[in-house]
Amino acid sequence: MENLYVPKTIITPAIIFSTNGKLFIWGRSFQVFDGENTVDYYTSLRERMNEYCLDPAASLEIFIGIEIITGMEQRNLLEILRKAIMLQEKNFSVIINWYYEHDDTDMKEKGEGWSEQLDFSFNLIEIESIEAYFGSIVN
Repeated sequence: MENLYVPKTIITPAIIFSTNGKLFIWGRSFQVFDGENTVDYYTSLRERMNEYCLDPAASLEIFIGIEIITGMEQRNLLEILRKAIMLQEKNFSVIINWYYEHDDTDMKEKGEGWSEQLDFSFNLIEIESIEAYFGSIVN
């Protein structure tokens, strides 16, 4: 598997998935349309996650800093997280860090809700700015 890098746009998050078991997703995640059809923005990440799960590193750490996420994109990202969590059943370490801005109760509650929905404990981490934080740790 090769590293995956998908640059951030105004409506899509940045994605960095390295072979050493670090996955970063941050920014906004709106549903993307190509003409009249919905585009599954997370296809490349889903494919890499499937590849990764065939030969994973000893641990997988996921860093998520989403400012906003819409309907279908939520389902796509949840599917990817479910796949990652399944690694723990095979005795691999999986950590999900959910970052939210200090004044964004909606995204904090979304992290809490997803943690409960997936029956998996997220590390909920309050920060000042998604953009500033992720820009500093990834660069």
